[in-house]
Amino acid sequence: MSFPDVIFGICPVCGSDGGDKADASGADAPATDTTGNGVVLEYYQGNLMCQLCKKQKEADVETLIATQRRADEERFRRAAGFVNTV
Repeated sequence: MSFPDVIFGICPVCGSDGGDKADASGADAPATDTTGNGVVLEYYQGNLMCQLCKKQKEADVETLIATQRRADEERFRRAAGFVNTV
């Protein structure tokens, strides 16, 4: 017997359980199942989380890397004597 490849549950990061949101706007369909059966959980950086939280954390890492790269490039330009002028 092996462990299942797919893990379902409540996301410990955002609390998503896959149910309909009772506070949806009037333009949306009325909530019929406010207590969901869970969402697919994945391991990311050693923690279980839903796919949306995983994507958000990956985007945060990418943003941090890009910000650091821009700061390094700006330091290099200043050290090389470039000046921002119009």
